[in-house]
Amino acid sequence: MKKNIISLIISLFIVANCLANSKRAINVAVLTLDNNGLSQNEIELLTQRLQSEFVKTGSYRVIERAKIDKMFQEQAFQKQGYTEEVLIQIGKILGAQQIIIGSAGRFNNIYTLSARLIDAQSGLNIKSADFDIQGDINALLKQGVKEIAIQLSGKKSLWRRYVREMESVRREDERLSNQIEKAVSLLDFEK
Repeated sequence: MKKNIISLIISLFIVANCLANSKRAINVAVLTLDNNGLSQNEIELLTQRLQSEFVKTGSYRVIERAKIDKMFQEQAFQKQGYTEEVLIQIGKILGAQQIIIGSAGRFNNIYTLSARLIDAQSGLNIKSADFDIQGDINALLKQGVKEIAIQLSGKKSLWRRYVREMESVRREDERLSNQIEKAVSLLDFEK
């Protein structure tokens, strides 16, 4: 009787572990972002960083860029204007369960990054995320891509950690700005 119970417990543990692992490891293909006013180098760098940030979430196996590029060359897909049918076909060819599509661009002095997580079997949107910042494109690379990856992954613990990090960065920037103001005022006072 004890052997049967132990065997049952071990079997349940193995099944639960397999289910947990299958849930954690989702194959995702990150397609090249559509370009809305940036240089092609900037688009490639943002796309590569989005892939990297998705790997860091720990929930995804990201399909290698070389495999995606090769598939586009062989299948002669256009890289913009994906229909549901095309997304499903891309998913099947790459072995992806989910696909990330999106765009990065600039409108006046506002830089923007938008992405959608698509189910590769149905072509339906799972999640979407946007990031806009005024001023400098560097923030898209430093903050925007990470924020998009975390939002699309749905991991609340990563989001909370990211918010704490950004708050810490904001406080440090504020502290440095105050020090600079004090130093400038001292220089003005000495004149």
